Amino acid sequence: MSTEREAIDICIPCLDGKGVIEDSIRSCVSKLHDVRFVVGLNACTDGTRSFLESLQLSNVIIVDFATRVDMAENWIRTLRYCDSKYVKLLPAGDKLKPGALDHQVAVLSRPEFLDVGLVASRKQILHSIEAIEWIVNLGLHSEATMQTISLSALLEQMGRFPQNILGEPGCILFRQSLVTSLLNRCDAFLSLGRQYPYVTDVIMYVEALNGSSELTRCVIDSQTVCSFEISRSSGSWKLRKRQYSDLLGYCSHLGLRIGHWSKALAKLNSIIRRIIYALAV
Repeated sequence: MSTEREAIDICIPCLDGKGVIEDSIRSCVSKLHDVRFVVGLNACTDGTRSFLESLQLSNVIIVDFATRVDMAENWIRTLRYCDSKYVKLLPAGDKLKPGALDHQVAVLSRPEFLDVGLVASRKQILHSIEAIEWIVNLGLHSEATMQTISLSALLEQMGRFPQNILGEPGCILFRQSLVTSLLNRCDAFLSLGRQYPYVTDVIMYVEALNGSSELTRCVIDSQTVCSFEISRSSGSWKLRKRQYSDLLGYCSHLGLRIGHWSKALAKLNSIIRRIIYALAV
């Protein structure tokens, strides 16, 4: 395991995130590595840039885009400014747990994981209803193990139980070379992101891994590294109704054969999430 100080870029695509972005930045602390923030402002109108400048943080790069674009394109154009060894895409408002970055770098530094392109860890849902976190993490990561999974095995799992197997972007730490793979396939990613906008993160993982000839596996990890809050202003609340249909559409695009039972499980999971989210907010 490497003990060298590594460079980590935290990519924060932002659409009017003045009220939440500072908490996201302050949560990204590493005792062992050098952290830099690349904030891509998607034609923000709420004063996010001036607010960030007032913080006077020397490790924050602000890229102020004048034209507002869809989520997938804003992710891509912000990621182009990230050139560190490791990259995390953290939507404004999501937060990391203490030690998250050091833990995920340590995982990717293991000799047995040198052909692994990303590590996917667990998330915590910030709400008093305990059932929410259990439902949202249903079928995702084992509580006790760390395992590797290939792209083909990942797609097979999606066919059996259509869902976001790896989790939200904040749960993921990429190697830079896998980000490069995604950027090389950005036309396909952007096209699919516009067609199925409510599963943009799933498309990102699949397209990045599909474009790499060397980094063909993921590590799925049971450590909790990221948290987000459920509210009416959160992305999870806004996207809840369309995620199911977009996920099935993307699975169909990939040629995955999804049986009636699998569709029923995914639909039930979607309905339960929507009910619990509604109660939560």
